Amino acid sequence: HELSGGQRQRIGVARALAADPDLLLLDEPFGALDAITRTNLQKEFAALARDLGKTAVFVTHDLREAMLLGSRIALMDKGRIVMLGTPDEFMRSDLPLVRDYL
Repeated sequence: HELSGGQRQRIGVARALAADPDLLLLDEPFGALDAITRTNLQKEFAALARDLGKTAVFVTHDLREAMLLGSRIALMDKGRIVMLGTPDEFMRSDLPLVRDYL
């Protein structure tokens, strides 16, 4: 039996949490999932990370996902952080790169 991309991603997230690190670095952990599974796992991950008191750096190109999961959002351009703020600050930013992303 081979695992699907989505199953591999779920296992990767579970393994990361099982190691009980102080900081989680997750690079597009839900990218290969169908929309329904992705939404469910985003909600479960947010609750689990909060309940366990975990800090996570979550890399995503999905603004909705960033808004759902992030207490702080950073926008990078050419390897540099051009904006770092709360989801509300991000949405109210006047920076051209942020406005373009929205």
